[in-house]
Amino acid sequence: MIPKENSDRVDYRQQILIEYLQAYTPAAPGDKDIVYKSSQDIVDELSEMVCLDNDEVSEKLVELGFHTGVNEAGELRWMLNMP
Repeated sequence: MIPKENSDRVDYRQQILIEYLQAYTPAAPGDKDIVYKSSQDIVDELSEMVCLDNDEVSEKLVELGFHTGVNEAGELRWMLNMP
């Protein structure tokens, strides 16, 4: 028997993204050991589990308080800290 659609159903795509991001905290310029990642880096890292796009990842990062910064190569990336 196939269960009926449940309006309270969890969006598995967002759940996987949130669980991935829980490994990080937002970083600020000057923090030690900043991990710089593009939205595409995150999409690629999760690609074997879920199909996301850059906009979804960027939207969730902004929603969770993450900021962008320029890495040593001069590229704009998300700044993440591992707690």
